Amino acid sequence: MLAELNQIRDLMKSQVRHDLSTDIIAIQLAAAGSEGLADIIRRASKGEELTPTETIRFRLRLNALLRYWEELHSQYRLGHYDEAQFLNQREIWSSYLREVHGLAEYWCETSTRFTAEFQREIGTLLPDDAC
Repeated sequence: MLAELNQIRDLMKSQVRHDLSTDIIAIQLAAAGSEGLADIIRRASKGEELTPTETIRFRLRLNALLRYWEELHSQYRLGHYDEAQFLNQREIWSSYLREVHGLAEYWCETSTRFTAEFQREIGTLLPDDAC
């Protein structure tokens, strides 16, 4: 019985990792498959001016990333995501928050739309003067 439970737990973790990998690949392919979106991301990440429509597209992209991060964080808290992998993800999040122009600001504007646990996690990664 215990062996079966361990096997089910391992299968669940494997499925979660697969699903999370599929999600981030879809986010990345959306940008790679759209020259317009890729250009918006490039320009916005450098702080270049965007049209109102481009700003909406960029903010939707940021929201997709943050929702993905929140799901990954949730799965980690539930024990379905490996700690070493999660710590690596946190490093990636931290670098994105520092390097992607507009991301920290977008987070500050929208953070209340996310779970309290995730808000605290991102709060530990933001520069002190971000919000």
